[in-house]
Amino acid sequence: MPSNLRRISEMLHDREICHKVDVENGFVATKLPTKKYANKSRKHAIQIIVKVEEQGEFIRFIAPNVYTNSKSEHDMAIFKTCMHATRDDHLIQCCFNESTGEVYIQVEVFLGESSLSERQLIKSLLGIVDVVNIYDDAFQSAINTGTFIYSQIYSDRVKLATLAKKLFEVSSENLDQILKQLEYDKAPTSSQGQHLPSLN
Repeated sequence: MPSNLRRISEMLHDREICHKVDVENGFVATKLPTKKYANKSRKHAIQIIVKVEEQGEFIRFIAPNVYTNSKSEHDMAIFKTCMHATRDDHLIQCCFNESTGEVYIQVEVFLGESSLSERQLIKSLLGIVDVVNIYDDAFQSAINTGTFIYSQIYSDRVKLATLAKKLFEVSSENLDQILKQLEYDKAPTSSQGQHLPSLN
């Protein structure tokens, strides 16, 4: 067994991640759980193939057939969703094959003379899992209705990340004030815009 292929299998085994090794074709296949994304069998899991290429100089992580599109009129929305996901993530490549309707996700790692580290392995695997969990609604919308909603989902994530950063930086006293203000802002209002008393 090639050294990089053996190393991948050992690291997955150490992490207690079930996998199969195909020595003849030079890849390791595994399946990881997902929270939001469901595969064609309606199971919350995604198959990922870790393939050793160029005599071990390249490692390619591929999640094949993540989504399948059967309506050519929705191709542009799917293509845009893939393009934006690839641009914003910086790690994964989201690809769309118009001729087959297949959407697949991949991560390419150039090793040269080095060996794949455990950090690179886990980061690549979880990077694929994160993308399908976070942007599943965007892909489903593009495939099912031809509507591009990725930008809205991404914008909401940025707002949440910004809020989380601000909350992390404030003092506990100021945090209490912010939370009270948020509760006040969410309180129901009358037609004149006055905040109504809480029923609790």
